[in-house]
Parts: sequence; structure tokens; C-alpha cells
Amino acid sequence: YRYRLNKLCSMSSLKLKDTNFFGYYDHTQWSDNMDFFILNVIKSNKLVLKIFEKKENEYIFKKDIISTPSFNYQQGIRAIWIDNNKIIFNYIYNNKMVSSIYNVRDQSLEYYPYPIQEINKENMLFSIDYNKLSRLNPDYGYNLLEEGYSTIEIDGILGYDYINKNIKFILKDSLIYEKSMNKILSSDCEINHISSCPDNKKIIFMYRNKNSDISSKLYLYDFNKNVLSCLFSGKIVSHYSWLNSNEIIIYLGKDVKTQNYYILNINNKELLPINKNININGDGHPSVSPDKRWLVYDSYPNRSRLIHLNLYNFRTNKI
Repeated sequence: YRYRLNKLCSMSSLKLKDTNFFGYYDHTQWSDNMDFFILNVIKSNKLVLKIFEKKENEYIFKKDIISTPSFNYQQGIRAIWIDNNKIIFNYIYNNKMVSSIYNVRDQSLEYYPYPIQEINKENMLFSIDYNKLSRLNPDYGYNLLEEGYSTIEIDGILGYDYINKNIKFILKDSLIYEKSMNKILSSDCEINHISSCPDNKKIIFMYRNKNSDISSKLYLYDFNKNVLSCLFSGKIVSHYSWLNSNEIIIYLGKDVKTQNYYILNINNKELLPINKNININGDGHPSVSPDKRWLVYDSYPNRSRLIHLNLYNFRTNKI
């Protein structure tokens, strides 16, 4: 294939010998102004969070921010840019997993008692019990107990204002479990993939178990109104991305035959199919372009360990 590079972009190579990756698809490694980007590099079974700075249209290594022994290969240490100067991530401090905020400008590092799963634009971080997640879904956990570390136990989902340093809400696991009507114990139900709504007033999250025919549920929690509602229940709820404050792009299905990407309205729970052929390579990780014109999504590796990377155009309905 032949491609032209957008005039706003540049290409440069980074010579890194060690295993390196960023983390999860739902956040970007670049600061909003594109002056910096961060990268996870694995050295001697520890994760080093590195930062690079843009100099004359090329990114140059700036420094190692931290090194930590606890991470996972799905989300790294859940590093997320707060603004152009600050990054929040999970970190081992005094033998406990906490969240930390690093300031790029003054190189300061602050610590907060609750590990992070997600943040919003109004200084709130959302936290879950990572010990429970480690037991139910090790790919997203940190194996803290096995490594001799600890973290604060959280009953469900906790919202914490990291500026004023106070708890804003606790959505108890028992309330989620009661609404889910699962037939197995709540201790075997996983909370994962918290995502903040662009309006900063709500979150969506996945609640699932692997021992039930109806194994996945998607919830919406309006923490300003303290209202919890189930948006979807079916065989699979997988990856999602916000289209706007009222709609998400999501891969789901009541059963195997109906699995596909849909637009889900979080207000009326209406599901709108996008394009039947968009599912040709199965489940993947969707992201929406800033102008809402494009959807980029990948696939899981095939038998040759190769993935498919696709673009879908919302305006033309073409892949």
C-alpha cells in the first residue's frame, strides 16, 4: 500500500531494546498539546514509565518518571494524562498500591490513597478493589498479595476528589449485584472497564462473570443523581468508546450470532447496528476520531498472530 503522511504529522524512530508498550486503548500516551508522550518499558521485571519531549518536530527521551514492580500487560500502570502537565498512574508507595500524580514541569510526585481505574475532567478518580480483580481477572490485576504489597479494600466503586481529598461516593458492590440478578455469588462478579462520560456526571462500567449464560452487563451510574441503571445484559459486553455524551460505540451481543459493533444510546438504551460487515474480524478496540467522522478498530490476533486494523467512515458507511 502507498500512503501519504498528513502534513501535521512527523515520523521518527525510537531505539528501545527492551519490551515497550503504552497500555489500554481508551486513553492516549500523548499530552493534549502533543508536546510529550509516555511509554512503559519493562526492565528486570519492573515497569519504567518514560517520558519523551517534542524537540524540532521529533520526540527525544526526557527522563524516567518512576520504576515500579507491579503492573500488567493490559493496562500497564493505568497512566492517564490529566492535562498538559500532569499524569496520574498506579504506583507502589510504602508497600501499598496508591495513585500518584507526576508534574512534568516541576517534576513533583504526589500520592493519593486509592488506586486509579479512571478519571474525569472534574478532579475525580474512580477506584475499584484490585485484589478482587486480580483474583477474577489476573490480566487486569497486579498480584499485590503474592508480591507482598497491599491496597485499600473497596466495596464496589469509589469516587474520590483528589484536589479536595475527599470521597464523593461509594457505589456498593451489593447494590450492583442486587440489580444484576446474577445467580452466583457477588464475590465472583467482576467490575471492570470504568469509563467517564464526557459530561463528567456519569460513568459506565462492565459487570460480568464467567459462570453464567448471561455473563456480561453494562451499567450506567449517574453519581450526581445517585441512579444506577443496566444498559445491556447479554453473552458478551466487550470494548467501547464514547461518540458523544449520549452515545457509545460498543461491541456486544445477546448471543454469539448477534455480536457486533453498535451505537448504544445511554438515555433510552436503543441499540443501532452500524454496518454488518464491520464485524468480519470479530471483537476489537474502537476509538472515535475528534471530528466524529472516523472509527478506528483492530482485532484480536489470528492463528498467524496477526491483527487487522480498520477504519470506518460514519458519513459514507464504508470500511
